[in-house]
Amino acid sequence: FAGRFDLVAGDDIMLHVPGEQLWLIASDGMGSLGEPTPVAPPINDIWRFTAGELDGQAIDEILFLSDLGAGVLQGDGGFTGLVGGDSRWGSIRELGTPAPGISLLNGVWLRLYDVDYSEQFETKVQGQEPLRHAGLRTPDSALAVTSSRIAESWTLIEAWDVITPDIRTTLGVSAYVSLLGAADLDGDGHESLIMLAYGSLIILQELDSCQQTLSLMRGVSSFVNGDHDGDGDDELTVFTETNLYLLDFE
Repeated sequence: FAGRFDLVAGDDIMLHVPGEQLWLIASDGMGSLGEPTPVAPPINDIWRFTAGELDGQAIDEILFLSDLGAGVLQGDGGFTGLVGGDSRWGSIRELGTPAPGISLLNGVWLRLYDVDYSEQFETKVQGQEPLRHAGLRTPDSALAVTSSRIAESWTLIEAWDVITPDIRTTLGVSAYVSLLGAADLDGDGHESLIMLAYGSLIILQELDSCQQTLSLMRGVSSFVNGDHDGDGDDELTVFTETNLYLLDFE
């Protein structure tokens, strides 16, 4: 995942290989990435992690998700556990965005936490496995977005307004979405929803309009987003079986 894990400007990339340690690929602040260096994980059995700024300090917090639960590694080295059980998907709503805090998908339950890690809302996700989650923000709103399978080749997208979480938007996608993400590709403060379906990237610019989409690249196995050159726009780091690509939409 991408985030600022040192004091050098620009987002770095943190990688995890199951059964092994973490690997940090540091940015030089000018759009280039260095060689991977090993980092000791704070907990065992990590499944996934994400990063964001919650305490106003230079180094991002990291939300670790594992088979045993979830927890946050603060920039000062402190660690706070959130919930036990199967926690495999989550996102951080950063300071400076509406309703900062954490969204966590724990099994079929979506839980929203305040910036002080206290739980504020819980709801059950519709559909069935596999479940995915991403946080999506605009200049005046923040959404907790989930995807779940409702048929062999249909995915249900559900989005909850974090400020008023009983308001929910739904969208059906005629594809099996295997990975969900969000990125501000042009620096206007409005994130696009990014989906990985059948090895292709699909970018949904407006959640309530399926017409404003962009499909690009095939053979993709995963992706992360981050502002690696510090220009205010997110870039996409795209992984295939044999290569890594850095996509700049500026």
